Amino acid sequence: MRHAAALLCLVVAQVNALAKSTLGNTTVYQTLPRLECSKETDTNKAADVRAEPIILFVHVFKAAGSSVRGIFRRYAEKCNKRWACLVQCQKGGSPRGATVPCRLRDMVNLNRRLVMGEDGRRNPRTENLGALSHIVGGHFHYGMHMLVPQGRKYFYVTVVREPLSTWISGMRYHDKSLKTVSDVRNAAEKFLPRGSNRFYQNGLTYLGAVDGLPLGRKAPMPEKLVSALSNLEDVLVVGVVESWPTTIDLLQAMLDPTDQAPYMWDRYRDSARKKNTASKSLSSVDIVRDLRGDGYWADIRRFLLFENAFYAAALARHALACKHVLGDDCRLRRQGGLGVLLNASLLAPDLLPSGDIDAASLVNSQPEKPRVSPVAVASAHAVLAE
Repeated sequence: MRHAAALLCLVVAQVNALAKSTLGNTTVYQTLPRLECSKETDTNKAADVRAEPIILFVHVFKAAGSSVRGIFRRYAEKCNKRWACLVQCQKGGSPRGATVPCRLRDMVNLNRRLVMGEDGRRNPRTENLGALSHIVGGHFHYGMHMLVPQGRKYFYVTVVREPLSTWISGMRYHDKSLKTVSDVRNAAEKFLPRGSNRFYQNGLTYLGAVDGLPLGRKAPMPEKLVSALSNLEDVLVVGVVESWPTTIDLLQAMLDPTDQAPYMWDRYRDSARKKNTASKSLSSVDIVRDLRGDGYWADIRRFLLFENAFYAAALARHALACKHVLGDDCRLRRQGGLGVLLNASLLAPDLLPSGDIDAASLVNSQPEKPRVSPVAVASAHAVLAE
């Protein structure tokens, strides 16, 4: 018990230090390599486009990634750009010499023969994918910039979602038979038995590039968290499902700064996210209310500790992107800001580290010295005391 408490205290110290770094490091915003929406009708699919920036979209599981991929695909079609979607990546998808160890799921305005070579589906050519594409997205880890030709500008995009919500959504995605609150509760307790030492890893895995760590996926959780938070500072656009309109604002600002396709962005900004196949008759609020009972909540709090720390840091990067990319147009400067938005949309704000959430909420607050965020959450130290 003492050893576990000491380890968690060390984690809190590391997270606190990294949280300060997360808010202080604005290097990625010093240059904004924007794409432009072109209305040209003729497309040369074999043309080298390395003079333009390339976007790398890290699709975090159950965080509106399919919706964002749809946005990129539609953007490529309307704005004469090239899109490639990669799935089933091995070892995080990091390029291995001449090829990228992933399967090509779909593409827009790309020459398949040049990108794929003799294999029409797996292992696209590193050099050609990096030189011929405008956007590469999919279930790969941070590190895909290794395919970008030397001298070509690039930036990362990712979208995160409240960890408790992604965990519940993931269970229902994998098991469509979960139709009732009790079904989800039983599945949760089977996956996470009471007293378990397991920790949830979702965004941590993708942004932590865990396959590249010395111990790989067996690396200690603090090491994975440190890696993820460090890499997060290199992601120019961090979108948040719970802050969807601002997420679309950021994408539009970087992909279509001259507003050539306004109706497309308005439709995505205002529309509901793509529905999954899980039953919508089952409320996540009801599920959370049930999970809070019988002392099980403490196990869930501990289970989500590291992923929640990552999510809180991602919120800070989202707020910073809004400030530095959108400026006065950042909607988080209005309507109560990020704190009020989160308080209204999160399933369990009490699970998140209050200091980090407050800091993220203050990034775009007006006036310069605003009140503390209204999000009432327990501190990480309270988690350690359990």
